[in-house]
Amino acid sequence: MKLRKLLPLVMLVNCSVAFAAEGDLYIYPSKNQDEAQQERDRYECFVWANRETGFNPNTAENVSESKIVRVPVGQNPNANAVGVGAILGAIVGVAIGDSSRAAVIGAGVGTATGAVIQSEGRRQVEAEAREKGERMLAENKELLQQAQAYRRAFSACLEGRGYIVR
Repeated sequence: MKLRKLLPLVMLVNCSVAFAAEGDLYIYPSKNQDEAQQERDRYECFVWANRETGFNPNTAENVSESKIVRVPVGQNPNANAVGVGAILGAIVGVAIGDSSRAAVIGAGVGTATGAVIQSEGRRQVEAEAREKGERMLAENKELLQQAQAYRRAFSACLEGRGYIVR
């Protein structure tokens, strides 16, 4: 018995959380609906708009029309390739040529090779970050479209119940 009395209260509390997500919508009860009727209508329109669009403003992330996404660039897995290449090149140069000149040439070749490897690692990490940013923008665009559809549905429902919605 007490559960039946609490259910409408829980629904209204949940409903009021949904209204905060409506943002800058102004809802005017043009047919003099009382507070209780307004709460019921808002909740029912919330449920209907959610069902129609599949969008729930209570669980959705912050939606914005931003065209900029900040994505941290990951650590270059080849960050030490220049140093390692120089050392390995010098060791190989000494082993092959058995002189300091061979060590210098080997270190130079190793440094150049390491620089290429390190640069490729940086390019790869930047490409991954760029792809992630593009995915995030696409997801945000889709979420924004869902939010706009939800807002239109919510507004249409309330207007159908005698409210002016701007």
